[in-house]
Amino acid sequence: MRNSYFERFYIKDQLVVITGAAGLLGEMHAYAVAEAGGIPVLLDINKSRLEELGRKFQTAYPQNEFYTYVTDITDKCSVKKVLDDLISKGKVVYGLINNAANNPDMKNVGKGVGRLEEFDSDVWNKDLSVGLTGAFICSQIFGTHMAENKKGVIINISSDLGIIAPTQYLYEKPGLEEWQQPKKSVTISSPGKYSFTLPAQGKGK
Repeated sequence: MRNSYFERFYIKDQLVVITGAAGLLGEMHAYAVAEAGGIPVLLDINKSRLEELGRKFQTAYPQNEFYTYVTDITDKCSVKKVLDDLISKGKVVYGLINNAANNPDMKNVGKGVGRLEEFDSDVWNKDLSVGLTGAFICSQIFGTHMAENKKGVIINISSDLGIIAPTQYLYEKPGLEEWQQPKKSVTISSPGKYSFTLPAQGKGK
């Protein structure tokens, strides 16, 4: 039995696209969408991890519908194929969670990784391509679809490190000099955390 508070977030049978779905947060977003009655559309570039998530999701929610797509969100054509496939199935996308980001596991990085003075510009470009360009492309493609249907929600996920400095000593490794210690890189944060809702027009469902 759902309480009145939860009813505010009930999205029965609504499709919600989640980028970076095979990551830790992406998986939690998928479960949250399912708990709210929605249908997760799981996007990730990592095929094996995405398949693993599909198996875990099916076990946790055997009655729930869901979709998985191996997708490069920095490639507009790749993202457009996802929308086209959903439309061909008679589906309408209600929500988008821009969650994808390049974020190295600090437990396994080597010495000096992430330090500004040694930060590789290629890594910088790749991180921004996923975190910013990818979010832009997905918002453009799925957002246009939502606008055409006069209903939809886009949520952009950002690290709290977008507004506060990381506590770098948490990532220190024993036996290394201070100048060799790895650092959380400047590209793991986005400008802020926000969401917006497209206003309904007419008698939207």
